Amino acid sequence: MVANNAELERSYLAARGHSEKPVLLSVEGHFTLEANPDTGAPTKVLAPDTAGKILPE
Repeated sequence: MVANNAELERSYLAARGHSEKPVLLSVEGHFTLEANPDTGAPTKVLAPDTAGKILPE
């Protein structure tokens, strides 16, 4: 689960540029059980405790 998926996607695209190289994302978080929005079944998700940081190569 990401609090702001759009912000994360913009940061990723900016770091990646026009290349297809992978980028490294550093984030501190913990696992929690959340209800699957489609089925309601408990699903393990990563809940970030801090904002993610995209690191240079």
